[in-house]
Amino acid sequence: METIPIAPGEPQKPPSPPSATTPNACAGCAAPNLPTGAAGELFAAAYGLPSLEGLVDAVIDVQRDTIEQVARLAAARIQQARRPLLEWGSTLLGDAEFAAAATALRRVLDRA
Repeated sequence: METIPIAPGEPQKPPSPPSATTPNACAGCAAPNLPTGAAGELFAAAYGLPSLEGLVDAVIDVQRDTIEQVARLAAARIQQARRPLLEWGSTLLGDAEFAAAATALRRVLDRA
């Protein structure tokens, strides 16, 4: 295995991936540091679980749901902000000029 130098003369081996015997290891990812004992039970209970079994998946599900909710709220806010901007642009330029400007902007965005 190739070594990665940290500083001249100081090689370091890359960390080895977790093995199936590593506690709390998951396939293809770094071993999560799950809490144990009473702290683990409390953490699992916060996700509606009786034990640590399935905790990683539960945390991922909550994070995914949160991201989707934030994305929906952001999209709604963008739509709310877009209406007044469209009305302002149409009023300022007139319908024909505004349509031409919007087409030009879309072309620029498509090239980016």
